Amino acid sequence: MSSAQGITFRRALLSDEDAVMSLGDFYGGRDYLYAHYSDYVQDPDAYPLVAVAENTVVGFSMTTTFDGGVTVMKRATRVAETHRGRGLYYMMEEELKKHTEQHRPQVKYEVLANTISEERLIDRFLSKGYKPVYRRGIITRLLPLSSSYSSDCDKDHTHPTIDVKEMSRQNLSALFEAETSKPRIFPQGRLFNFYLSYRLCGANIPLLLCERGGAFFSTDEDAKAASNLQTEPAQNSNPPIKLQPRSDASSADEVDEVSGVRLSADNAHRVAMVTFYYYFPTRTGFMYFLDLYATPEALASRDYIHSHLQRHLLTARRHFPNSRGILTLAHDLHIPRDLISSTLGQFDIHDKLPGQEDFQYLYERETVKP
Repeated sequence: MSSAQGITFRRALLSDEDAVMSLGDFYGGRDYLYAHYSDYVQDPDAYPLVAVAENTVVGFSMTTTFDGGVTVMKRATRVAETHRGRGLYYMMEEELKKHTEQHRPQVKYEVLANTISEERLIDRFLSKGYKPVYRRGIITRLLPLSSSYSSDCDKDHTHPTIDVKEMSRQNLSALFEAETSKPRIFPQGRLFNFYLSYRLCGANIPLLLCERGGAFFSTDEDAKAASNLQTEPAQNSNPPIKLQPRSDASSADEVDEVSGVRLSADNAHRVAMVTFYYYFPTRTGFMYFLDLYATPEALASRDYIHSHLQRHLLTARRHFPNSRGILTLAHDLHIPRDLISSTLGQFDIHDKLPGQEDFQYLYERETVKP
């Protein structure tokens, strides 16, 4: 606990939740802290901080660590209206910096994310040693009641359907290993999901495949099967992935319990598209984040994107059967925005959320040890 200018700073408690949430409604009704407060307070990899004046909570901010503890990110900052314009934001920033230096000596990188609406802050980021390392496109759409798009999800469309499989932790680990040696799906060598930065390391897998999140994948073999192509693999190429468990499998290790496909560092290079998702309830409905990664070859037609979107809309409908929601879809810039928008239109999802930006930026700097 510390204090400055009559403000006391301490770690947030479960009992502070109502006070923190009363600081105001942020992100236009999409405030993730509403669903995650108790998780953050109890998370050993997070440090939630409250600012208190005269026994009243007047500010909140927090840090979260990723990449096995070597990367830290500041999040969820908010200040009571009565204390805005007094420098409290920067005081909390300094308190979080002190905590990281004293209690997380393994941290090597600090990251932050922003959108172009905060362009005025870019010079400040650069002056503090941050460098832009990743830019992705964003498409935000209003999701109506699930009954509005359920018929389109269930419809048997005339074009080939790609077999979209659920990603297991073992398979994601194999894909990370393959991508580390030869990037195809993740050309930046990292993920930028849900405005958070993840390196391709095993410590991040439980954060990606978790209670409210997961991933789906499809392979280039799926496109061949959908098109009924009977092609033989070229000599010395990666062997085809078996899309169904073998009836004569002699070991449980030969297939994956989740998807029926067990990826290895060799055949993981056949993965053509991966889509991560994360959802949570809000005070006005629900949020569904979808992060799309694909090889250029998978974009030759809309079959991959169509099939993956179908799977995600069904997932959203299953978890929020009678709610309206907001879909935030992030994509690498080689994936055409028009292709995504038109495919969403096939599911009758057209309505844009006013005032949304088209890009998200990731900044990073190496920490300077005191």
